[in-house]
Amino acid sequence: MASPSAVRAKAGTSDQIFELRASLSRKRIGALSNAHSDLWLYNGQSPGPEIRVRKGERVRVRFVNNLEEPSTVHWHGIRIENAMDGVPGLTQDAVLPGEHFDYDFIAPDAGTYWYHAHNHSWAQVGRGLYGPLIVDESEPVSSSADHTLVLDDWRLDETGSLLTDFDEYMREKHFGRVGNTITVNGLPMGERKALSAGKFHRIRLINAANARIFRLRARDLDARIVALDGQNLEEQQVAEELLLAPAQRIDLIVRLGSDKTGSIEDADGALSLGSKDEERAVLISFQGSNEEVSATDAFPSLQTNALPELDLKTAFHVPLVMEGGSLSSIETAFFRGKSLGVEELAAAKQVWKFNGTANLPSEPLFRIERGRSVVVEMQNRTGFEHAMHVHGHHFKVVNSDERLGPWRDTSYMASKSSQSIAFSASNPGKWLFHCHMLEHAAAGMRSWFEVV
Repeated sequence: MASPSAVRAKAGTSDQIFELRASLSRKRIGALSNAHSDLWLYNGQSPGPEIRVRKGERVRVRFVNNLEEPSTVHWHGIRIENAMDGVPGLTQDAVLPGEHFDYDFIAPDAGTYWYHAHNHSWAQVGRGLYGPLIVDESEPVSSSADHTLVLDDWRLDETGSLLTDFDEYMREKHFGRVGNTITVNGLPMGERKALSAGKFHRIRLINAANARIFRLRARDLDARIVALDGQNLEEQQVAEELLLAPAQRIDLIVRLGSDKTGSIEDADGALSLGSKDEERAVLISFQGSNEEVSATDAFPSLQTNALPELDLKTAFHVPLVMEGGSLSSIETAFFRGKSLGVEELAAAKQVWKFNGTANLPSEPLFRIERGRSVVVEMQNRTGFEHAMHVHGHHFKVVNSDERLGPWRDTSYMASKSSQSIAFSASNPGKWLFHCHMLEHAAAGMRSWFEVV
């Protein structure tokens, strides 16, 4: 369900290039006040235009930078050619003000993805530079209406204007930038959105927030989780408790029969999609009206994408120790090739480290030959939650008995926890590996690996 100003941009079926322009836009955030904010948006929209193609089609986008600082576009979750990944200093030079860069790639996997700025991303994404990228299945899913919901939060002052204190040091040491106002597709909480009933609905949820973790609960609703982070599940799951960390996506299929209602609510009371409880803000109202879809109709099946197989027996194992933050500050760390003490690190605003190094090291976390499986053994020794994102690949969480979870590109880690992820290093190039709490990444939680 797009915002009123959103358009769907078809890319890849012809020689035409879709133009994506980043520029300053004076707009209201939601409808809380008459105050306008200086947002940075793609094509003047919040979120940016929905780019939609079919699996296997070509995506051609000309990014035009009308900002006053360099920027790039990262295509989050797509197993993309390395030169198109949009990471300045690693895969391309940042696009300077007034210049442009042409992104050109094939969308290999059907699913729910998104794009966002990747230079000074804690501020550029926080000002609004993001949008959905939807790759439809080769064959349309039968009897399913499709709705994309981009969730975000904003830090507003008492007048309703965006606070631009993006470099606030204390937030980098703690949870990151968590806003006080939630929007869905740029619209405020409390907007009632009626969905037609009598059919299956596919609901695509995207968390575009800098640091907020959305914890959702399905209530009085027949819903199935059918995809995570763009990858369709082999076995659909009953949707009850849903956790959506920054950058993660969840696809639901919802069924409604005659005169039925249901809701998806925030477990903390901050978000409600179709709640019957009028004390909660209502974003979407589910109301059945006929019996075109009955309780006995099977949920639509979705074909899974063909991802490279894993071989845990011959996998290369890499430890990743995560330390820092305000609850367990680091005394020393390597930063830009030098060992720095606590005062020097604070001056450089580097308060997190991976394996003793804060932010991008000169040497990769690991270098591995193409096609070999790798297991990254992560230890979160910090007092905070993190959302770990691997560029260019999808991975599976390895359970203690070596059972594998579903495919993901971003994994939630609780504080003081351990987790191992496994993937086939099938995509050559230099790839970023970082926390997607964007303030955490800026303050040290970034590394990279190379597939050769």
